[in-house]
Amino acid sequence: MGSNPIGVALIMKITILNKKWSVRAYRLKTYQKHCGHDSVALCETDLKRITFILDGLTLETVIHELVHAYTSEMAFVELDLDDDQTEEFFSELFSRHGQLMLMQAKEIFEAMSR
Repeated sequence: MGSNPIGVALIMKITILNKKWSVRAYRLKTYQKHCGHDSVALCETDLKRITFILDGLTLETVIHELVHAYTSEMAFVELDLDDDQTEEFFSELFSRHGQLMLMQAKEIFEAMSR
């Protein structure tokens, strides 16, 4: 993707549980203009979009936002689970989709780090 002038978004498409999502990254000032000042990344589940700050992006941040996206696609918030059920939900999430999530996170991170 080469070097990018300040403010230019890097955009890629991914699939999460058979749904199309977009991933974008901005330089700090442009990110803050679009997403505010209180985060380093944002998962907009209603728009099926994940946005990152390019400066200082970490693999952990990418994984964190992917977990938000996957739990959204699995309707986690709507389930109203107790503690034991929540534990079971996340165990199932990672046993079924963990490898793919890590692969996607590495792919996104590497694309955004160029």
